Amino acid sequence: MTFRIFKRTVSAAAAAMCFMAAVPAVPLSASAESHKLISYEGYDYEYWADSDESTVTFDIDKKGGFDASWNAYGNCFMSKGLIEQAPASNNYKIDYDLSINFGPVQNATAENACTYVCAYGFLKQPTAEFFFTDYDSDISRYENTEYFTPMGSVDIDGKNYDLYSQKVSMHTINGAVSYTRYFSVRRGGEMKDRYELGQSWGSETEYSDYSGEIDIGAQFDALEKLGEKIGDLDRVSLNVESYRSSGEVKLKSCDFTEYTPANSGIQTKGTFEKNGGTYTYTSSCRPSKVDMKVNTVTDDKEFDYKWQGGSNTITKTFFNEPVKIGANDLILFKEDYSFELNGDDSSDNSFSGILEMELNDSQKLCLVDTGTDISQEKISSYYKAKGIVPTVKNTASPAQTITLSGALYDTEKQVMSVYPFTYMFKDGNKEYTDYWVTIYPNDIYSYNENKREFSGNKILPDHSYRSYNIIKIADLLKDLREYGLDADTVYSASYTLSSENYSGSLSVNALKLDISRFNSGGYDFSPEYYGENNFDIDSNKNGLFDFSWNNTKYGACTAMAEKHFDGSGLDLSKVKSIVADYSVTVDSVQVYGVKNDNTAVYLRGKLPLSDGARSEFYIDLAYLGNNADLKKQVKLIPSAFSLKDNDKEYELYFNPNDYPSGFCVSGFVSDINELVHQYWSLEHEPPVNGEAPASFSGSVDITKHIAKYKATGDRDAFGIISDLALCAEAYRSVGTVSVDKFDITVTYNDGTVMKYTPSGAAAPEKDFLKGDINGDDVFSISDVVTLQQWLIGSRNVWVKNLEAADLNGDGSIDIFDLCEMRKAVLQKITFPVAVSINVRGGYAGVDREWKVYREGDKFILYFKNIKNSTDAPFTAEITEEEYRQIMSQDYEVNIAPPLVMDGFYYDSVITYKDGTEKNTQSDMSEAVWIMDKLLSKYKYNENL
Repeated sequence: MTFRIFKRTVSAAAAAMCFMAAVPAVPLSASAESHKLISYEGYDYEYWADSDESTVTFDIDKKGGFDASWNAYGNCFMSKGLIEQAPASNNYKIDYDLSINFGPVQNATAENACTYVCAYGFLKQPTAEFFFTDYDSDISRYENTEYFTPMGSVDIDGKNYDLYSQKVSMHTINGAVSYTRYFSVRRGGEMKDRYELGQSWGSETEYSDYSGEIDIGAQFDALEKLGEKIGDLDRVSLNVESYRSSGEVKLKSCDFTEYTPANSGIQTKGTFEKNGGTYTYTSSCRPSKVDMKVNTVTDDKEFDYKWQGGSNTITKTFFNEPVKIGANDLILFKEDYSFELNGDDSSDNSFSGILEMELNDSQKLCLVDTGTDISQEKISSYYKAKGIVPTVKNTASPAQTITLSGALYDTEKQVMSVYPFTYMFKDGNKEYTDYWVTIYPNDIYSYNENKREFSGNKILPDHSYRSYNIIKIADLLKDLREYGLDADTVYSASYTLSSENYSGSLSVNALKLDISRFNSGGYDFSPEYYGENNFDIDSNKNGLFDFSWNNTKYGACTAMAEKHFDGSGLDLSKVKSIVADYSVTVDSVQVYGVKNDNTAVYLRGKLPLSDGARSEFYIDLAYLGNNADLKKQVKLIPSAFSLKDNDKEYELYFNPNDYPSGFCVSGFVSDINELVHQYWSLEHEPPVNGEAPASFSGSVDITKHIAKYKATGDRDAFGIISDLALCAEAYRSVGTVSVDKFDITVTYNDGTVMKYTPSGAAAPEKDFLKGDINGDDVFSISDVVTLQQWLIGSRNVWVKNLEAADLNGDGSIDIFDLCEMRKAVLQKITFPVAVSINVRGGYAGVDREWKVYREGDKFILYFKNIKNSTDAPFTAEITEEEYRQIMSQDYEVNIAPPLVMDGFYYDSVITYKDGTEKNTQSDMSEAVWIMDKLLSKYKYNENL
């Protein structure tokens, strides 16, 4: 037995040298040689003997099998497999059927001879050799622990295998080689030789039949679970091996089938913490084909990942706690990574990133990287890669493309694609909906710039992706309501990078998600950017913002606090002055020293015109750059005017509508034709690069500047200011800006003074009646009606004091103020318990009496046509709701001097709970109209 093991060790080196060498084509039958390798119809056939005294005959039967005979005084084998034609993966099953007759050679005994049927092969990276034995004439040799190290046992498809290993060292022309040899021996797979079957040497041959299935992939899985590192399959074959034996074998069939394991989605997985988040990664590759290296030294890089084919996903979870989204909250998502891909260019291949936000227990938002196509097939593939197999119930296919109004500019239009994906899990009754959204560049919700490079449809081998996405999450959730989304809270957020079918490498420098929370008051906060840069914006203790950036020589970014004036805007004909008070700190400003670099803080105002057009004005507060470069770049035309405002001297410029396409100092305009003029106020002697004060503050009288602008351009362009913003902009520079104060004080011609602050509430310095938006010095139901018409956009409504409608004090006028106004009016009004109205006149000369009153628990409608004396009075019981609708009319307002409307005269008696009555001849048409509808309902059965 010792000799047999030693011979196998020596022969392995010789065999390895043989099957690694190129072998020329040979006939389909061969004999009298110690080794042959024959390639035929996609498979390799091989035989080998370690002694010249041994003989082997070998014939391929052209049906996928072979006939062979041998007489070996040492070791030999006959095989079929994938040798020259390397295996495609580690996952193969071998199904075979053979007949064999064998026994020890002359002068040998059963104790020192053996024959077995096995799956045999080599692995690389690391190198290993394996024998997965299905049948063996001598399994007792594995009991020798001097040569075989037991590893345990495993059950595969109901068959039990004992596992062993053996360390092998040998000397070759390339030096010493050490590797592991693995054995898996099936229990119950004993073979009987001819003597055990009662046959004698030289007697007529009788064959025994053996068949089975060997699952190569499952064997590797078992070894990996024991902690063994399994490399890539380099060769595999079905071997009939024999030692000191002779015999004949007929391989009738032998099929090699590659398969995808049922647990292929989770063959390799891991988790780790990095830079404020938890990473999890999964791969259908074996651990030997996946290499994850987490950067533990610094925070500059997160990790490096390499993989070889299959499905791969890497997810970073940023938070797992509820975050209620405010109206001004921003999500800043930053991604910075590079990757290389190798694989066929097909529609199934992908490398994409998806930002997922759980909104409740059944709805989720999935934001897809710019340019990534979304479809039912793509989405299903994504779920499959994560080990989720949903049953699709209903989808919107293809994705719905919608156009929405922009948030940066009133007239801007942008496009997004929405794909609601509704599904149920198997064996479940609950529906889930994921809202897949593709955000396009300069979208109203997200602005990003990337360096992905493509050549035709083929991705270049090395490319990077850097994106800084600013998601106006509240606006996005609001606009998705029409698709059934109903949520205002994000319960968790994560980002997933995935790849299908490619091999490649991924290096992630940063994946970061922050929620910047701002006051939900009168100011809107938003950044804009383009090019290569790195920036942050967050709220500060003063309710404004801190802004930091690091732009390359190709980058620019802007942050702003913007006041949107309610209604149609700030009517300049009713305004005496507009003053902006500011305080800003600039720190660590450094420019790159290239042309057109700058850092600026300025005021920007929007002047809406007809047909969606607009003009804008800019007032420089601090410009760190070269004014000459700015004037040339933006094509500013000097005017004949200058002015002095709070110790600053300004020169005035204007820009007609032929400035460079897409450029303005505050950002980028989607439709150049909509912008008519720009008006500029630049300091006469601005500070040069790097010499700005660390902090500066002051006041700007905007009306002074507007008065000069009118003299340089179209006077009609200065009728309304819709928005006023304080902006901090950086172009090709590095630095920080903190805006500590931005207050706007508007003084009207009638003496009213309105002050706007970051808290959002306008603080009037002239007393006015809360709720009195029509300016009649009375807060009544007519103000409620006026606000309701204004909210729905009616053009026939006149609002004198819109700020008086801010009943909840949040700085914005919306449906919540209307609800508060209704409640206040109802609390103010003393409702009657009975109403009697006599209406006369009109072109038909009517004379009718109406009454609504209460009798115990019943509510009564009374009607009599006095003009027609033959008609009997009509009474009907109405509902309490209908009764209260009539009683809730604002009769107090109508108790006034007589008022004739359309020829009708009213004589009414209003009775209150305390028994008092009030008589009036005012217009009661609203109440009569309601009563007439009730008459049609109860007398004529007409539901109008």
